[in-house]
Formats: sequence, C-alpha cells, structure tokens
Amino acid sequence: MVESQRTGVVLCRCRGKASDAMLDSVSAFLQEKRPGIPVTVADNLCEQRILPDIVQRYGVRSVVVGACSDLDVGLHFWEGPDQAAVDHCSVRVVDMLAETECWPSLESAEERLKIMLWAQVRRQDWAVAVPESSLKARFIKPRGSISRRRLLDAVLPRYQVIPYVWSGGCVGLDRCGLCREACPDRAIQAQGNAPFIDLATCRGCGACVVACPHGAISNPCFTQDQLGSELEALLSTGGDSLRPRVIVIGCQGCMPSPRRDVGPGVFSLEVPCLAMISPWLLLRSFDLGAQGLALVSDQANCPLGIESCPSEQYIPFARELLKVWDIEPDRIQCHDGAGADEFLGGFAERVASLPPTPLQMSEPCAVPAKGRRLSSLVAGMTGKLAPGSTGTVCVPGVPFGDVTVESNACTACGLCELHCPSGALRFTSTGGSVRFHFEHRLCLGCGRCVEACPEKCIEMEKVLKLDALEGAPRLLLGGEMAVCRQCGTPFAPKAMIDRLRDRLEAAGISTSQLDICPECRAGVVRRQRRQSVGA
Repeated sequence: MVESQRTGVVLCRCRGKASDAMLDSVSAFLQEKRPGIPVTVADNLCEQRILPDIVQRYGVRSVVVGACSDLDVGLHFWEGPDQAAVDHCSVRVVDMLAETECWPSLESAEERLKIMLWAQVRRQDWAVAVPESSLKARFIKPRGSISRRRLLDAVLPRYQVIPYVWSGGCVGLDRCGLCREACPDRAIQAQGNAPFIDLATCRGCGACVVACPHGAISNPCFTQDQLGSELEALLSTGGDSLRPRVIVIGCQGCMPSPRRDVGPGVFSLEVPCLAMISPWLLLRSFDLGAQGLALVSDQANCPLGIESCPSEQYIPFARELLKVWDIEPDRIQCHDGAGADEFLGGFAERVASLPPTPLQMSEPCAVPAKGRRLSSLVAGMTGKLAPGSTGTVCVPGVPFGDVTVESNACTACGLCELHCPSGALRFTSTGGSVRFHFEHRLCLGCGRCVEACPEKCIEMEKVLKLDALEGAPRLLLGGEMAVCRQCGTPFAPKAMIDRLRDRLEAAGISTSQLDICPECRAGVVRRQRRQSVGA
C-alpha cells in the first residue's frame, strides 16, 4: 500500500435527489471503516469548479466521488496534468443516483452504496502518480442522445491513460518480447533491446500488461493491487442481504446500468478492456468469495474498437480449475453484445440456486507482492480445496508449461536459459559438475526454449501440474564439466565439448585447443603472436 496516499470522499446531493439521511448514513459508515477520512457532502458537482475547489481545499491526492452519471470528471480536470487541482486519473466516481433510483428500498440502496464507495476507497490506497508519458489526449464520441451543453463539452479533449514500460523490470525484447506479440495494435516498438509503447498507435486495451511476466508493463490506474483491493471490498463488506455476491467484469463504456431485476448482490468491476483480464483476476475473484463471475462485452460497439479479446483464452483454463476443485465451472459465464441485463438477471438467478462455494467462508490466499502471483494463488487454492492433488489441467490457453529434455542429445549449452523470459530454466555449475533445473511454477509455456535449442532436444507441453507448483525445481540433466588440461579449471559442459569435437573432426578441423579454457587459450594466442613478431 502507498502509505503517503490520502483519499477524500465527496458526496453529491444531486439537487435533493439523494436524501440527507442516506448521505449521513454513508458518511458515518466510511468514517467508521477509516477514521479520519475526509467526507464532504456538496451539491451540483456537475457545475464547473465546485469539485476541483473541494479537492483543492482538502489537499487530498485522490478522490472518490458519489454523484450521478452527468458528472464528467474529465471535463472538470481537462486543463492538463500540470494545471489541475488533482490528478484527474485519481478520481473514482460511483453513480449514486442510479443506485438509489434502481433500488427504491432505502436500506438496499444504502448498503450497496456503502460497499461500492468503500471499494473505491480501498482501491485508491494503491493509487500511483500517472506519468505524463502515459497520458493520451483524445476526443470522446458521444453515445446516444445528448443535451446542447454536453454537445459543447464534447469538443474538449479527455485524457486516456495507456500502459507504460518500466525499464528496470524488463528483461529485453531479445529474451522475451511477449508484450509485442500480445499487442493487437502493434504499438510495442523497440528502442535497441528495450520496448516502448507508441502513444499514437496504442488504444490502451492492456493486453501487454497481462502478457508481461515481470510486471514491467503497467496501467497505473488498473494495477493488480488496485483491482484486487476493490474486489476484496466488494466481496467481503456488507451482510447476507446482498448475497450471493456475483462480480461482473466489463470494459468501460460497455457496462450495463444497474437494474433491480439483476439482483442486489451483483457488483461491477470496470477495466479499460477485457483484454486486461488475467487468469489471476478470474481465480482471485473466487478466492475472495465470489459465487459467480460474468464477463460482459460489446465488441461490435467497443469504444476501443478491439475486435477480439485475448482474455477469452483463459476462460477454459479457469473453468477447468474450478472443476478440479469440485466447484461448478458454469459459475464463470461470458456475454457479448446486446441483452446484457437479461443475461445478468438469469445468471444471478442460477448462481443463487447453487450452494455456496467452500471459498466463501475461507481466508483468502496470501499472494506475494512480486513474482509469479498466479502460481502462488493456484497452489494456495488447491491446498484449501484439494490438498495433495496430483491433477493436471491441459486445455487451450493454460498459462503454464512442462519441459522435458532428451539427455543424450543435450549439450548443456545454456541457450534455452538465455531465451527463457521467466527464469523457469536454470543452469548451475559447482566444482566439476553441471546441473540443469526446471521450475514448473515459473514456466509460461511460451516455447522460447524449444525455438532456441540448437540440438532440438527440448519438448514443451502446455499443461499445469498441480503437484509441481511447490517444492524444489526438477532436475532435467546432470553432467560433468570439461576441465582445462593446462590450469585444471572447469570451464564448459563436457557434453558440449564432446559434441563440438565430433563435428570439428568430421569436418577435418583441428580440435587441439578444445580442452583448453578461454583464458589459457587467449594466453596461447598471445604467445603465438609474440613468437611471430620476434621471427
């Protein structure tokens, strides 16, 4: 958590449409959950300068706003990141008016609003500054009928946040390049061996964020920590009257409006595009207590114009894991196109007819702050639901792989290790021996090792082996090191030297220096040069 972050909450009366009693109840709830949090009740936040003035007065770094759908945060802070009172990207809005109109029962509306606002506060605990290099000015095409005022507002630019590359975490395009392969816009460009994102080309879908195994690419407004904290608050806050909890994940601009017939326990989680949906997010939802998960999109009318969604490949994987854990796989459903309200209503009704999952009452798994979070999550959930399981998951889209090596052909040259983007393959040499290890929990199943092997002796299978996610790495190969005949230092795998000797001898080339280490070989060359100069 970013300790220096201070979040404020601003609630709008919306010209009397939101009752003072409800606003007082929501304010008291938030201050009970987080003592000292500044909560302000105002009116007419849609008018210029009211919201920025409140933000500036309290000096907060991020803001959660409860208002109505007419509030356009981008309009209030459109001047630019160096002029606005607060970074416009750190403002989160909950449509309070839509909730109160959808739920005539004040109690239901209040409970949902408390959860939704608290979820945004928790999310803002992880808010980070957005670098200017990630801000892209664009004009928003209005959807549906709009007023004259909104038509004039439409000529003003809005700032879209796109992912950026943290060079300190990137291993380079020559070793990885998975981000470039995942980008549907070909917006990942190369600057030497380092990737960068072309602002003009990138649409901000976030597919590269999911593809990067090192977390070197990030959308600062939609990090794993932010989404995870929001999910946890949505699923763990509130009482039984809002259960079973169903999470609806959809892209911005495609999410349906709240409707009473969908059910009080259905909550939304917005992302820039469903391309940002990772297998970690799918499984984490259930680990935190979700009883159902729906992915909603409208690709025909997608604001980003993304024709196909890379996240679709992870749905069979998540469903198969639920089946292994004896959880109904139909708890994950997808919907594309019109009729999302009817779909969600029917889905929530089916989920309500199922018994609660064992995860509803269990403690969430502890996941590391960095590294391969998915492996830790899967191992933790398996430990809770199917301890000692030796099951395998082998379906399209499984983000794991298993590697085997033909030991008679492998020369332990190490090229596969150099091309492995996740560090799943590792060579170590101690004394006169070399060891080749494989760590299943780190393997992405990308196949880079197979492509790099000059002996074509590596095979990779796209599969998850549940019993191999924990414990020591598996030994693939063990062998001797060749020892320099002059200094006695081990300098290379013996299998590689023997293979080179066979090939050189077959070509009629001398092998007299193969048994000499590079340092001694360099000394031989220097002596030969001195002798030739003296002659």
